[in-house]
Amino acid sequence: MNQLRVTDLVESITIPGLTEFTMRRYSHWLSRAVRCLPLLACAFIQLPAHAAPGDLDSSFGAGFGKAIIQMTSSSEIANAVLVLPDKKSILAGDCVLPTTVCLTRLNSDGSVDPTFGTNGRVFLSAPPYQLLDTRRDLIRNPDGKLTLVSGCSTPPDVEGVCLVRLLENGSVDTSFATGGVALAQLPFYYIALNRLLVTADGKWLIAARCYLQTSPTPVWSSCSFRFNADGTVDQSYGIAGAQNNQIMTETTMSDAALQPDGRLIVVGRCRPSDALSAVYQFCSQRIGTNGILDASYGTNGSVLTSVLTGNQTFVGDVRVVLQANGRIVQAGLCLQPPPIVRATCVVRYLPNGSIEPMQGQNVYTFNLPADANGTPRFSLTHLALQSDGKLLFVGTCLPASSNADRDFCIARRHNDGAPDASFGLLNSQSFRDGYVRTAISPGNPSIAPDDFSMSAALTLDGKLLVVGQCVSSTGNLGDANDFCAARYELGPFNSQQCTLDFDGDSEVRADTDGLINLRVMLGIRGDEVMGGIPVTANATRTSWALVREYLNTQCGLGV
Repeated sequence: MNQLRVTDLVESITIPGLTEFTMRRYSHWLSRAVRCLPLLACAFIQLPAHAAPGDLDSSFGAGFGKAIIQMTSSSEIANAVLVLPDKKSILAGDCVLPTTVCLTRLNSDGSVDPTFGTNGRVFLSAPPYQLLDTRRDLIRNPDGKLTLVSGCSTPPDVEGVCLVRLLENGSVDTSFATGGVALAQLPFYYIALNRLLVTADGKWLIAARCYLQTSPTPVWSSCSFRFNADGTVDQSYGIAGAQNNQIMTETTMSDAALQPDGRLIVVGRCRPSDALSAVYQFCSQRIGTNGILDASYGTNGSVLTSVLTGNQTFVGDVRVVLQANGRIVQAGLCLQPPPIVRATCVVRYLPNGSIEPMQGQNVYTFNLPADANGTPRFSLTHLALQSDGKLLFVGTCLPASSNADRDFCIARRHNDGAPDASFGLLNSQSFRDGYVRTAISPGNPSIAPDDFSMSAALTLDGKLLVVGQCVSSTGNLGDANDFCAARYELGPFNSQQCTLDFDGDSEVRADTDGLINLRVMLGIRGDEVMGGIPVTANATRTSWALVREYLNTQCGLGV
């Protein structure tokens, strides 16, 4: 590509209001830009020196970026994590012996904070309630106290949900509700918790799935509960403070998100029966602030989405995040037999529940690299949204080694679903694969320890803390499982992987990419940007809508 061709090309463009002198200035700029492209010396984004996104944070876990915390001599699992303003963190989960909810507080370096509870550990006791388990969420109140939700039972074995209030030192705040615990029940149902959320007016909203033992077929449904700030049940929500709706015979909800207007999005998997031949679908509902289904969402408040591709059936829990533009992104594990292939299915919805394609697909799927047997294995447990719109898929996977077992896994993708080539470990071609995997348990060649990630939280300084369950610190196969955590660098937010290949044909050309860039720089928007541009057969972005999404998600231009 020579300067004369570029100059002739640019000066042939007629743009109202630009003088010949102005056009020549842009022609000269474009000529210089094209000449420097092979050296990538004119990249749009200059990234400052940071630890690579996806690296373990060496300031955490005695320099290793990971920590194992033994709570008892028996087994325990961390289900929730909260990052505090002082960079300490609290892990909450379930302990087997004693059977209760247990918590620990870590210093910013990952060491146990001995000032929390007894030697840094809290085992909750709240008679007459027996606390059974906790899931996903632990919330810090404005006054520094902590609120968590737990499944609980009361004599004679009636199940419900309990809100528990703790002081900053981990002791129960007996001034809250009844002895520090607030109770809500849905008679005749078993309740499995999903999320604890706080409304704009300070009320507590709990999303769950409820199980009614009926004959001959048990019934799963979506349910939610709302408490007032003082722990009393909010009688204005649903029916006496509870909402209970069914989409199909088996409605297994697994996550929820609260919209800015206070409406609740609950998501999960549904199928018409529990027969092996019954096929799962993504399902979701939107609940109004009054606890009643919002008829403006989908069909009468519910949305069903088939994720079948070939003979693929969905089997895993669904997770959800809300994008800044009101879009709803749901993701979960898909299973395709035979042979067994695990993929992550992602669906993006408009605010009214209709599908907005990602990467040109209604149901967008991706796999992480295969294990030693050639099988991609990744089970999603948490979905997070960075402040720059990038999506973090946190889960558990099998690494590519015949003598290893489950590890923490994280994949990062742009908000349109495109892989983030700035994240992860370098491969043999010196490119990043967009994902990382981490063995937390100590290396022991004679065993294959399981490390399960369960939840994650973004820190205020732009890192990701992932928690779960790992084999004990001795690394012996027969040992009990413990709390564990790993902290990852995410790099500076708003950093993108941007090149001048705007039309996505793997080439940088003056008569296509250069012209698109020039028109955008001159303030042109809409279909005029692509008008008359000779895109190649390999181009993947042939419309202004696709180019604009690329510029916004991967180049950070905000056009």
